[in-house]
Amino acid sequence: MRLRILFLRITCVLLALTGLIKLLSAGGESRILSDPDPLLPLSNRELMLLAGLMELVVVWFLLSRKPEAARLLIVAALGTEFLLYRIGLWWIHATKPCSCLGNATGWLGISPAVADNTAKAILVFLLVGSYYFLLKQKRSTRTKAEVEQPSSAAVIG
Repeated sequence: MRLRILFLRITCVLLALTGLIKLLSAGGESRILSDPDPLLPLSNRELMLLAGLMELVVVWFLLSRKPEAARLLIVAALGTEFLLYRIGLWWIHATKPCSCLGNATGWLGISPAVADNTAKAILVFLLVGSYYFLLKQKRSTRTKAEVEQPSSAAVIG
């Protein structure tokens, strides 16, 4: 099995799990869900719903028969979006760990810090994997085009 396919399958599983956890969390009764997000003009509940749905849409796209490059590109876009959100939190000095999994930390039996670190590890996986395979594919396509294209010296001579 090609490593790129394995990456996309693992990504599918991770995003399906985190997306479902976010949707389940958004339906909870925790007070934090009513609080405003520190960065976006949404409540934590609305952000959980939006992020969970977005992740599940990406899973659907990954399971489609779209070209591999398109699937890698959507993973890179989602990862970049999550990275920009985290940079925004850092920029405004948000002190609490990201509530990436909502109130699921309680019913999963993990601390918010563990959930935050897990979310960071998943983010690194998405970014490094998607950009690595996109760059590798671009380099491979460029090399293939150079081999197939006759050199100008051969055309002139």
